[in-house]
Amino acid sequence: MGGGDVKLITAAGCIAGFSMAGPLLILTSLAGGVMAIGFALYHRRFKQTMVNVCTLAVHHRTSGLEPHPELNLDNAQALRLPYALAIAAGSALSFCLLIVRR
Repeated sequence: MGGGDVKLITAAGCIAGFSMAGPLLILTSLAGGVMAIGFALYHRRFKQTMVNVCTLAVHHRTSGLEPHPELNLDNAQALRLPYALAIAAGSALSFCLLIVRR
């Protein structure tokens, strides 16, 4: 996530309030995960994405937080998902949850 996404989720959390911050973050994460799967499927790179996730998990388990030499944000071939869409979806779902609760 870049700085803009962090600022956007912070603003959404401030608007939602403390009681809705947890559901907002969870729903945003779920929306981002669904979008990432859809994005990888759309680009026909789902299998490679799953292999990369496993490779990163093994790398970070053995090397700690050291960046992977090939699988990092500097890789020009990496898929990039605009996370603002996931934040918007998570915010909308949180708003719907708030309405249903009341």
